[in-house]
Amino acid sequence: IETELGFDAGFFGERLGLEVTHYDKKTNDLLIAVPLPPSLGLTSTQFKNLGSVSNKGWEFLANAKIIDRDPLALNFTVSASTNANKVLSLGEISPGVPVPPIIFGNQQHRVGVPLGSYFDRSVTFNDANKDGIIDESEITLSDTAVYLGNPLPTHELSVTPEVTLFKLLRISALFDHKGGYKLFDFTRRFRC
Repeated sequence: IETELGFDAGFFGERLGLEVTHYDKKTNDLLIAVPLPPSLGLTSTQFKNLGSVSNKGWEFLANAKIIDRDPLALNFTVSASTNANKVLSLGEISPGVPVPPIIFGNQQHRVGVPLGSYFDRSVTFNDANKDGIIDESEITLSDTAVYLGNPLPTHELSVTPEVTLFKLLRISALFDHKGGYKLFDFTRRFRC
């Protein structure tokens, strides 16, 4: 199931261009490794087409020709996007028995959160003796893994200025921002 709506327009003699797109896509029949009973004496999993994922978002693009006279041309492009990704279902092993969360390291495919979400035991600490040093006895770990965050950006923004001199030399830059997601930093974890 896919819905996509778009808008594309040019203004002021094509000196300003705008594009807007909205998408809403549901993907069914994901390839899922379903656990098999050990008594079969075969592999521990079998791939089946199960489950569904939802992706929704917006994409925006604006182009502007600020200066367009020899020997100089100056253009700006701004683009932005949003994305909301969520696992709707992992399917069923048999009627009424859902596929358990798929776990690979600190990431999981689990119903209700984005694909590949980070899960781990949460850590809290309290410098109880106020000596400025966190001792092992002052650290508390949760009993179970908890949701830590989305590995996929939920919003992105980029700006690209471009200068052209004498129609021979083009200089451009890219300023890019991605946000609304987490990265698992194994180097920092090792240091701690």
